[in-house]
Amino acid sequence: MPRLRILLVNTKVPRSTKKMVEGVRRRHDKFPEVIGPVLDSVEALVERAQKELENIAGGTRSAYSTLEEMFLINQHLLNALGVGHHSLDQVLAIALQHGLAAKLTGGGGGGCAIILLHPDVAGETLIAVKRSFESAGFDWWETQIGTQGVSLHW
Repeated sequence: MPRLRILLVNTKVPRSTKKMVEGVRRRHDKFPEVIGPVLDSVEALVERAQKELENIAGGTRSAYSTLEEMFLINQHLLNALGVGHHSLDQVLAIALQHGLAAKLTGGGGGGCAIILLHPDVAGETLIAVKRSFESAGFDWWETQIGTQGVSLHW
């Protein structure tokens, strides 16, 4: 996994992963011919994302743009599954206004969204998007994934 800069945005909307999973199950039971292909598409995106992460690790900078596009597709598919929330749509709208892509992370229904920060994202853009999230009442954390986690040395 390559090291990636991300912005996590907390909508502060309480949610229940259990309820979200139950909702997807109900939707699948009611519309299997529709929801099955949506789930297949999500799986295909995950498999493709793995390849794009490998491309990033290999130095292919264009893979960031592909991943950003995949974030948007994935978010719309997750909305079709019923795990979106208007607060997450608001995060996506703010991100898009600043040339960034967002998607929910976790069980959906509120909670947090993740934004991939392309290495070339301007500092002014980052400051502006953070201010926009604060104005909307959201918390945010800038961090990295693909880094060494906590370790215990004896």
